[in-house]
Amino acid sequence: SNGYASGSNLYTSGQCTYYVFDRVGGKIGSTWGNANNWASAAAASGYTVNNTPKAGAIMQTTQGYYGHVAYVEGVNSNGSVRVSEMNYGHGAGVVTSRTISANQAGSYNFIH
Repeated sequence: SNGYASGSNLYTSGQCTYYVFDRVGGKIGSTWGNANNWASAAAASGYTVNNTPKAGAIMQTTQGYYGHVAYVEGVNSNGSVRVSEMNYGHGAGVVTSRTISANQAGSYNFIH
């Protein structure tokens, strides 16, 4: 087991959506589709979607064919954002972390 398995996780195993669903404890919709649809699906489900990063939020972008989502681990004092994510440049099922500059972070949606 990769440690990210969930009985209620309907997202494709190994993908960014699969990881984020489990990282937030499965408390979000399991039928939001590809990552590029998550901001609109979350807003329709009553979640706040804005450009303000916060620990515990979901970072979302429509960049790329399917879009991408990541889990916000924290926000540094300089405004840069620490995220963990799956299938970002290292293949399906691989969890990595990175820090995104404050300037770059402003171009992403954050689901709260």
